[in-house]
Amino acid sequence: MKLIYKDEYGPLYSEKSKNSILKEPTYFEVDSKDNLNRIVDKKGHYTYQNNKLHKIKPKNIGASGSNSGYPLIMDKKGHSLEYGRDLLEVSMRNKLYIRTTEKEYCYEYDTEVEPDTIQIFDDKVLLNLKLRQMVVLVSTSGKVLNSFGLDRYRGEGQKQLNVPMFSVYIEDRNSILISDAINSRVIEVDENGNIIWKYGKDGLLGSDQGLLWKPTCARRLSNGHTIIADSKNNRLVTIDQDKNIVNEIGQTNVSKLFLTYPRSVQMLDKYNWLVTNTHKNSIFIMNQNQKKIIKPINDSYNKLNLFWPRCSIKNSDDEIIIADGKNNRIMFIDDKTLQIKKVIDYYYEQGNRMTIIDPHDIKINPKTNLLLITLSGNNRVIEMTSDGELIESYDNLND
Repeated sequence: MKLIYKDEYGPLYSEKSKNSILKEPTYFEVDSKDNLNRIVDKKGHYTYQNNKLHKIKPKNIGASGSNSGYPLIMDKKGHSLEYGRDLLEVSMRNKLYIRTTEKEYCYEYDTEVEPDTIQIFDDKVLLNLKLRQMVVLVSTSGKVLNSFGLDRYRGEGQKQLNVPMFSVYIEDRNSILISDAINSRVIEVDENGNIIWKYGKDGLLGSDQGLLWKPTCARRLSNGHTIIADSKNNRLVTIDQDKNIVNEIGQTNVSKLFLTYPRSVQMLDKYNWLVTNTHKNSIFIMNQNQKKIIKPINDSYNKLNLFWPRCSIKNSDDEIIIADGKNNRIMFIDDKTLQIKKVIDYYYEQGNRMTIIDPHDIKINPKTNLLLITLSGNNRVIEMTSDGELIESYDNLND
């Protein structure tokens, strides 16, 4: 069978070169003169001098966002502390305790999840809690001084975050600069939790003026400019206060991107597709001729509270069945009212209750109406009824 490329939906390309000196930069630091003295990307650690990258010895700054037990920890100036040299002990049991070579810090606050980044001060601490979709500034006594994000409720709403990767305190403005990665924006939040500066457009990704693609780190310079590690665009980009690009290190050939890790598509009829846009927690029906969304199943405020849905499929009962991956559940949505009809998050096998873990794919047997579901977290495939009754399981599917 010969396959011929016909069309695509998602990226718009620019005239820029595909090659970049950076490969998904995740972190950077600046010195007292606003010079880039450390850049971290997938290839290593660098300084940037005379318009060139110079490889330097890696610094053990932990593994931000990986639940490794070694979150990125910064001092009050935003400089990272090195494990084994600056950092001697870190504990997060019921309260946060950090011992450095110079001082002990204790904060009476239960983070509940491992922070991605921690910025320590004598009287407070800034916590970036990606798994809770929150950034919080807390006193030593545990009082919340400032917070942004709805606890464990991700989305694009005014007060919502979607996988914040990095945050830093701007002391002279009493504000917080947040890298809201999957919303592809950097925001500055004041002491009342209001957004007072933003770069990036919710729901639209790319490298054109005003656009980002998964920012993972951002810092404010002394002249008011903001440097952003725009990771998926393979660049560090500097933005002035009027939101103009004044400098770029690295580049990408994608100017706009309308999808973020789409995992499944179902052709409903000759013209319409059901698309699962995983990292935006969005599911929608689009018209392939018009190349536009004609019906959102989950809106930008994430009313279904999805967390990286892997697949969606419409059945003969006018239901949208969703494999809601990171929420470990299968959801049935009424196609007309868009209301949740039922949720399956477990099943019974030989009398034992089995939890559904990270469902990735759903198929429907047209003859029996049985569901065939891939459970990546369980390393198995199960066949079940739409009421959650297990018919058969297929195990030992490890790589």
